[in-house]
Amino acid sequence: MSDEQTSCAKCGAVILVLTAGERGGLCVPCSRGEREQIEEGKRRYQEWKACVASPPYLFWRDLVNRAHGDGLGRVSPEERDYFAIGVLQGEVFNGGFYQYFSNSSGDLFDLTVAALERRGAKDALAVLMDAKRLLFGAEPVGDWTRRNAALDRLEGDAEVQAGLQACDARLGAMDRNLSEIMEEFAVANGFYPRPV
Repeated sequence: MSDEQTSCAKCGAVILVLTAGERGGLCVPCSRGEREQIEEGKRRYQEWKACVASPPYLFWRDLVNRAHGDGLGRVSPEERDYFAIGVLQGEVFNGGFYQYFSNSSGDLFDLTVAALERRGAKDALAVLMDAKRLLFGAEPVGDWTRRNAALDRLEGDAEVQAGLQACDARLGAMDRNLSEIMEEFAVANGFYPRPV
């Protein structure tokens, strides 16, 4: 068997001459139409590696570990604000306000309201309050059991579901602005340096 090599006519990868002959001058991934997927996977992996090595990510991971391990009483008031708003963003962007209120994140509701007020995030606060009113009316959000009982009662209510989806979309539309507010706050408090 010959180990003579050549280059793929499409991507330039080094391949065996035998492979090139069998596949019209292409490597196996190019001949199968998989090269773009492979390259996209490599690109995403490099982005992920850069993200998890970034100061904002490292700070967030440390803050989450401290908040869950030691409780919020052991983080600074500024870190509590950052944590509460970060949890709101993460939960809503992952599964909407329904997820935010149905998970333990809903326990942070009052803290999140205060954090958004302190950070001047009035639009995000308005959306959070609209979602709260849709689900709980004038009643307090309450503990996990109370919240989930209320959510169960409203599960099939198309009007409430549509309203929640609208709230999800509204918060999503202001993600960049809210993230910028939080980044400025984090940099000003020395949580991490300004990302480049």
